[in-house]
Amino acid sequence: MVVMNRVAPHAGLTPPARPGTDADLAPLIREINAIGRAVAAQHRVILFNDDVHDFRLVVQVVHLATGASLAKSYAITLEAHEQGQAVAFTGALAECHRVAAIFARVKLQHEID
Repeated sequence: MVVMNRVAPHAGLTPPARPGTDADLAPLIREINAIGRAVAAQHRVILFNDDVHDFRLVVQVVHLATGASLAKSYAITLEAHEQGQAVAFTGALAECHRVAAIFARVKLQHEID
């Protein structure tokens, strides 16, 4: 006959954690939903190249309209010049309209995507 040592369950061990309840998961679910809404709300302002505006002027307008640094504004303008278009701004639709209005004021070719 084989005798097995019997040890009381969880002797000296902490019980395993209970799976999260709905109340525990609620903050995480709200955060995930907020991130999803933020991603869905992103729009873009596309800047197109043209042969009318001075390169330095476009850099300044991109800088003022988007709030990007001068270095980033230069890179955006250069991309539009070399590739024909560049994403100048990404954000909420209302902010894109604000940027587009500034571009329109100096007649820069653009669109909101």
